[in-house]
Amino acid sequence: VMTTSESRTRTRRKDIILTTEGKVVTTRTNEIIENLHERLSIKNLDAAICLGDDNFRYLTGTTLPFPKDYPEKQFAIFISPSNQEIIVPPELKQAVQDQNWTGQIHTYDVNKGKNEFLKTMSESIREHKLENSRIGFDAVNTPFRVYENLEHNIPDLKLVPMDDDLDELKIIKKEFEVKLIENACEHIDRGIIHALNHLEGTLDNVGYTIPEYAERVRVHFYESGG
Repeated sequence: VMTTSESRTRTRRKDIILTTEGKVVTTRTNEIIENLHERLSIKNLDAAICLGDDNFRYLTGTTLPFPKDYPEKQFAIFISPSNQEIIVPPELKQAVQDQNWTGQIHTYDVNKGKNEFLKTMSESIREHKLENSRIGFDAVNTPFRVYENLEHNIPDLKLVPMDDDLDELKIIKKEFEVKLIENACEHIDRGIIHALNHLEGTLDNVGYTIPEYAERVRVHFYESGG
């Protein structure tokens, strides 16, 4: 039986979840991309390429499964003046589509070697006629091999680091980001409290081990809608 307070909380949380699963994802991406375009204009840049999983997640609103565990599966988001597209291995295409990504998706075959990723990225740049442009990129997350090969394959291309700009954009939270943070805090609070409410044990050893408690928090976190 839920109290009136719990009922209001559940309703509020449900509204947030429904919004973040649909409408807000599109609004979120549009708002962030607009802010990025403003920053590109200020720095006299024509486009941006990001290879880091943190920037990929921030700019696309999607999360790739365990990106750091599979370094051979390179990915990127390419933002041109008129389009946003991502480059991923084919096995990750469905993952981003399931998270409401509606932009273009280019895939490449990892089994054909590391150059396939670079080839696909170079083709995207040429497709948008940006061979003679200035493109911002997250230098901290870009392997030197990628940087070197892009400048070699497209001699007139100028790659400009914009890590500080991306960090500044991420520091200032938008309204929908604050709501997501509040939602996450509410879920984890429920997970912790429910786990404490289910303490078990003997008189000699009351409670959980740390791994047991962590697992209980995880289970109750998901049960509450997290």
